[in-house]
Amino acid sequence: MDNLLRTVECTPRYEIVEQLPIDNDVDMLYEVRSYQFSMVEKSISTLCEDRFGPQTAGGEDQMVDLKLKRRKGDTKLISYANDIYDMYVYLMGLTDHFPRSILAPTSVLSEEITSRSNDLQRSTVRERICSKEVIDSE
Repeated sequence: MDNLLRTVECTPRYEIVEQLPIDNDVDMLYEVRSYQFSMVEKSISTLCEDRFGPQTAGGEDQMVDLKLKRRKGDTKLISYANDIYDMYVYLMGLTDHFPRSILAPTSVLSEEITSRSNDLQRSTVRERICSKEVIDSE
């Protein structure tokens, strides 16, 4: 899966999204999706702390309550694959747009937090992900 996701910059989205469910079972897709969502939560938490300071000092702009959208039905595997793709692209800093399509309707997230145009913030998330991959592979 990692090798396929690393090709996001040179492979069309639809090819990756179609290939993910072919190469992986539902349990693996669910596990990767959950892991990536935890990484998204950490990156949003870091962005909040950078912009607003500690959570106890923040106001309504800092309110964050993220919940992953529940997927079900015949298109569940494709939806998982789309979510994985969207979160991967966001976490690697390949887009400035937060993938709101992954969030449940009851999630709370300020628009100010989701627009990440600062190159420093983008590279920080990418460096954290890359350093984790290096540590995991050792």
